[in-house]
Amino acid sequence: MRTTKRRSTERKKLPPGLVWRGETIHIDTTINARQVRQTTKTDSVKKAWIVLENLRNLTGKPEDLQKLWGEAVHKFFSTTTHKDRVEQKAKIQRMRKFIPIEMPVNQIFNSTLDPMREELIGKGRKASTVNSYLKLVGQILSNCLKWEDAGVSWLSKSHNIRLESTKRNPIPAMNMKPGYILSWEEQDKLFANLPSHLKDAALYAVNTGAREGEVSNLRWSWEGNFPDLGVKAFRIPGEFHKNGKPKLVVLNSIAREIIEKKRGEHPEFVFTYKGSKIRKFNASAWRKNRARMGMSHVTFHDLRHTFATRLDKYGLRESEIALLMGHTIDGVTAGYAFTTQAVEPMVVNVEKLVTRRHFTFIRAEQDQNPTKTPQSFQLCE
Repeated sequence: MRTTKRRSTERKKLPPGLVWRGETIHIDTTINARQVRQTTKTDSVKKAWIVLENLRNLTGKPEDLQKLWGEAVHKFFSTTTHKDRVEQKAKIQRMRKFIPIEMPVNQIFNSTLDPMREELIGKGRKASTVNSYLKLVGQILSNCLKWEDAGVSWLSKSHNIRLESTKRNPIPAMNMKPGYILSWEEQDKLFANLPSHLKDAALYAVNTGAREGEVSNLRWSWEGNFPDLGVKAFRIPGEFHKNGKPKLVVLNSIAREIIEKKRGEHPEFVFTYKGSKIRKFNASAWRKNRARMGMSHVTFHDLRHTFATRLDKYGLRESEIALLMGHTIDGVTAGYAFTTQAVEPMVVNVEKLVTRRHFTFIRAEQDQNPTKTPQSFQLCE
């Protein structure tokens, strides 16, 4: 009771610029014409006031620093980590003609990136691809807002980078591509002509539902055993999984055969080519092969869609499929997937894919040729 009364009294006496949020004091004020909203990470009025005063004592303006895009990029890569670091650096390189390294960071706006948008759209890129560039620029600019030299922030206000809509886009061709479900015959046709390193990865993906990044980053150190069940599985760390939570990938007999085939080829990574990790599967070899097979519309991610659809046709419940896909399930913690109680039915369910069960669904002609208007339908397995 005394604690509650004391906190109630303190909340009434907070100096201007400080506010209570829960049991922590936050800053909510304007400093040097910039709106500042951040936590002080304390419930002490005295400590919070010191944090606020330190911010108010910052002198100068961001324009005085004249920080350049090249400096921001260098600091970004030297102070942050990301699973797709190589791809991020490649994107920065491609953007150099739109954002030169000598451009001041306080001169980069949404309109600065319009020429890049137009070029990517002209090349037929999806909104999600365009956004991957825009998000990277926005991420670096957001860091500039936090960085400071000699008490001066690199940027005075948040960026205004606007992302493209991935659904119901004004340019229909930019909309997110619907998933394509492979028939068994299409899978055989596509995989038969792939180089062996890609064929192994594709077979693993279509039998586990793993995303491209989860396959390319797969490490031997993630392998684990369930000795009471006599099975092996891979535990994907949260930083390599889309929802940020660890994911368990259980293996059916086909996936296990592939893993044993790859064992010993590389000390760290499972899927490699010429002694190095495979960084991208939707690359030239995949694109050339699918074009030769008349299947240019099929992406590596479609193997995940195929995995999920086949499980559904085998009669699995939505929650069972979600667990195998690594989706977030209400009321189920990420750790549940790592218990013997959960793993045993997962292994049984994923093994069902080994026996080919043909099913029928209606596929629009447009699915096989996305540029055509659907005029007829055909029955597929």
